[in-house]
Amino acid sequence: MRRMVYGLLAILVSCTDIAAQTYIPLFGDTTRMWTSTISGSAEGDCLDTWVTTHWIDEDTVIDGTTYTRVRSRERHYVTPLMDWCQSVTEYPGQDTYVREVGHAVFARSDWSTESLIYDLDAVVGDTIPYPINAYENGSGWHAIVVQVDSILVNGTYRTRQTVSDGPNEGDTVRVIEGIGATTAPFGFLSQQLGLSHFGRLDCVRESGQVIFGDTWCELITGIAPTVVRRQSAPFPNPATDHVTFDERFTTYKITDVYGRTVIQGIGNHADVLRLPSGTYLVRGWDTQGIIVGSWPMVVQP
Repeated sequence: MRRMVYGLLAILVSCTDIAAQTYIPLFGDTTRMWTSTISGSAEGDCLDTWVTTHWIDEDTVIDGTTYTRVRSRERHYVTPLMDWCQSVTEYPGQDTYVREVGHAVFARSDWSTESLIYDLDAVVGDTIPYPINAYENGSGWHAIVVQVDSILVNGTYRTRQTVSDGPNEGDTVRVIEGIGATTAPFGFLSQQLGLSHFGRLDCVRESGQVIFGDTWCELITGIAPTVVRRQSAPFPNPATDHVTFDERFTTYKITDVYGRTVIQGIGNHADVLRLPSGTYLVRGWDTQGIIVGSWPMVVQP
């Protein structure tokens, strides 16, 4: 009987310790880094893979509010499926500015206003924003929390929210305390982007050590000039009416998530005012007909 009592006390103490652990801010550890991947092929000829690493930089003040700057760098691989295509390019990604209030994270970009992108206080049935709302000026995609539990990460239990399938059935996406979304820190709460592309969070590092995900995942922090050409991503992105591509584009094609061509043209500018809101793939070629690169692009009203 005494052993049983001691056992119950041990369980209660253990549960109390777990419940009493200090909340871990998403951007509280300045050594934390995230690597995520988007890959797919809209037309079936070439496989596009974007690998992005985010890391925490210095604080900055915007409109009287102090934010932490999160920088990023991207590497884009084009590999053949049906047609010949082979390239590796690397370029700076966009900066995101974040601040945390309690268990909520707010973010903005250089061209957007502040938006809520994470809410770890949300419970089952609540609606939470997609982290990509950081670039949506306060409006964008949302998902419903269907489960809240905890997960052991790097020796501590963290709150974990499981969200609804969203626009694609079969997704299993979660938001984890101190980790963020299991697709990308500023991405969609959906593993499948349309019918052709998929996204995932590869790993999270702290002090140079992987604490979540693939131990051997790639870290994009510098250029290897022997294999990389610098490229310019579409700007602005998200786009509302017009978008500008890499200056080497002489022809371009924009396809939807089903692989259907919605716009094609000459030059490095496109009018997207008539396109419905959503995610598209932009691909461009130079004067010799060699592919310069391709990027995902979001169109919003």
